Amino acid sequence: MVLVGVGLSGRDAAVFGTDPHWLQQEGVDFASLRGVVILNGDQIDPGAASGDDDPAFSEAIAAPNAPRFLFHSVKGDAQRSAQATKLADALRDAGALV
Repeated sequence: MVLVGVGLSGRDAAVFGTDPHWLQQEGVDFASLRGVVILNGDQIDPGAASGDDDPAFSEAIAAPNAPRFLFHSVKGDAQRSAQATKLADALRDAGALV
């Protein structure tokens, strides 16, 4: 299984790919996740929480993570590109292929 998220749904894909709890609570084996694709992801900065009850990515990025992540940002969108770079760096540090 590969998760794909565009824009704000890129954050959802990233959350599902970095925290096994979300898939497991729906009866999906986290080991079946082969990768995550994030296209022009929004609110994917690993150091920032996006909601009242949503923990910062920095708490969830520690392994286990999906084994592979692919990011693509729209040229000229410096904010989303910077967020993708931060998340990619954190995932690499945790052992994921980016």
